[in-house]
Amino acid sequence: MDIILIDGKVYEWLEKTSNKMNNSDRAIRIDLLAKTEGLKSAEKYFDNLQGTAKTKKTYGALLNCYCKEIFLEKALNLFERMKELRLSSTLNYNNMMSLYLNLDKPEKVPILAEEMEWENIIFDLYTYNQIMNSYASLKNFDAVEGVIEKMNKNKVMFDWFTLGNLAKIYTNASLFKKANATLDNMEKLENLRDREAFHILITLYAQTSNLDGVNRSWDSLKLVGMTNNVNTYLNRPKYTKDYIDGVKLFVRKAMANYATEEEIKCPCRKCENRLWWSAGDVESHLICSGPSMSFIKWIYDVTLLIDKTDNMDFEPNPGFGDNLDEMLDVTHGNMGPNADARKFYRLINDGKQPLYPGCKNFSRLSFLVMLYHWKCLNGVTKSAFEELLQLLK
Repeated sequence: MDIILIDGKVYEWLEKTSNKMNNSDRAIRIDLLAKTEGLKSAEKYFDNLQGTAKTKKTYGALLNCYCKEIFLEKALNLFERMKELRLSSTLNYNNMMSLYLNLDKPEKVPILAEEMEWENIIFDLYTYNQIMNSYASLKNFDAVEGVIEKMNKNKVMFDWFTLGNLAKIYTNASLFKKANATLDNMEKLENLRDREAFHILITLYAQTSNLDGVNRSWDSLKLVGMTNNVNTYLNRPKYTKDYIDGVKLFVRKAMANYATEEEIKCPCRKCENRLWWSAGDVESHLICSGPSMSFIKWIYDVTLLIDKTDNMDFEPNPGFGDNLDEMLDVTHGNMGPNADARKFYRLINDGKQPLYPGCKNFSRLSFLVMLYHWKCLNGVTKSAFEELLQLLK
């Protein structure tokens, strides 16, 4: 409120001095007066304006004040006057639509939309959203989809707000399949970086019981948070202390969690996480070449790790590898196994044995499968993996 008061004083000073005020300045002053001194003060200022100063902008500013304060009668009278003077605009219609929705009069919104079309007043994204919301309030979901078809026909580019709004309409109507399809399109938008967008994705995916969607959106939100907050050193010049210290922190944690034979994959622009180097080499590469944008998320995840010393400390999937009998039954059906199959079954039966006496989490086979899965995920070389197996024996 202090900033608003200061702005109001600035415009009051401009008004009293020889500085010229344009129509935008006057419109802003109307809005500031309504916020700081009340609507009557804003009305008095508007009424005292000379004829040439009463323009689309100053009329629109006062209409916006009426709509915010939910003064329907005053808003209608002023709006009709603006239409008579040919001063109506997209913004004015949007304000009136918002007013009707706030007053729980959604049936009025499509009428205003028809007026806009008749007067050749362009719809913007906010207009389309309010029309969709009005039809949703009226439970006319065919009409909601009609708005979408119209937007596609007019080649309107969908933003995350519009897709999120549509997904919310579908979710509230229990049209979960359509909601998820819309949220999927929202995820695919280029340069989606607004945190609020990810909050909408997570919330609506949760309401539609789409756990995969929740996890994807959460991972994306963490990446956005990293870019904006955590790893700000990645956006600093490579010669700065912040950048160098950040690189050293990343390398230290990567060595503690992902090293094989005292080497880690290098995520610099040249190596692209394909080549293995020592800690000193990776530091030099990242400082000289900078990080590959393809592996920013991995750098972020590693930097946030609590100092672990054993990357194999993962939680086993309780159902992993437990469906072998079912798979084999499906494969063989009622046919008896041949000699090769019997040999295979003996291996399977051996693999079903506990990893060690009393082990409940792993069989021998499921442990080997999970171990191989870990090898693939972390890019462990064949020789290093074989040495690990020898060590485990």
